[in-house]
Amino acid sequence: MVDNYSGLNSSMESLNDYIFTHQCIPPEICSNLISIFDATNEWETHSWTNPVLSERPEYTTTQDPDNEEELEVSWPVMDTQEIMIPYLRESVNEYRIKCGTNHSNLDWDVSYYDELITHITRVRVNKYSKGQLMKPHFDHIHSIFDGELKGVPVLSFVGALNEEYDGGLFMIRDKEIKIKTGEILIFPSSFLYPHQVSKITMGTRYSFVAWGF
Repeated sequence: MVDNYSGLNSSMESLNDYIFTHQCIPPEICSNLISIFDATNEWETHSWTNPVLSERPEYTTTQDPDNEEELEVSWPVMDTQEIMIPYLRESVNEYRIKCGTNHSNLDWDVSYYDELITHITRVRVNKYSKGQLMKPHFDHIHSIFDGELKGVPVLSFVGALNEEYDGGLFMIRDKEIKIKTGEILIFPSSFLYPHQVSKITMGTRYSFVAWGF
């Protein structure tokens, strides 16, 4: 245990208080990332992992190849991942301060100092073209923990890379959250935080997502 844990912020009375945006990515970095993604990424239709009720937990991946409304996703190469990870870590530190879970001696290289999360998953890029959306869901994700690291999502991250589109509203708990270019949105990965992205009516929406556990 860490002996300087400060406890939760007593002013956090509403579930919406735990929805937080942090401006941290410079505009030129956002534009550069979009150029990199369009030039090098291989895009695929987003799929969903759904639980199957049985004696032993099972999960199935579903994808409707004829569903043109589903967004496209890709997984950047490690060099590009390394560009985004520092901004995610900065955002987590700001989130800790807001929630009252910050530690003055936090060291990302010594994970046991961090009682909120200890790891951040690989970043995934989301691309929404005209007519595409993300249906309502919450982040009880299991497919991202198939490697050596195991866990369940604690925090969800959404980074906005552009605003040159119409539609594409990010809704969480039936409330619109305006995410500006260069901002990272953080919220708990819980069934209490259902969210979605409305249909794009013009332009292309670029964002990235990751999860802390």
